[in-house]
Amino acid sequence: MPIRLGEIIKDTREYKEITRAELAEYAGVSEELIAEIENDHTVPDFDTALLIHHFLDIKVDWGWLRLITKIANF
Repeated sequence: MPIRLGEIIKDTREYKEITRAELAEYAGVSEELIAEIENDHTVPDFDTALLIHHFLDIKVDWGWLRLITKIANF
């Protein structure tokens, strides 16, 4: 089973005891968008993904992240 971007974000956020509201405020998006991302209903644009990963301190392959967000937002 492939690892989903939203699952990584949600699991990390919950592990670090960060609320969706806190993450949404930092990323400058709505809580609803964070929920959609975490449930893999949408993929954030690159700038939002960068802010989310920075805030949660998730190490990622930036080339992969650029590709995923570019394809999803094409």
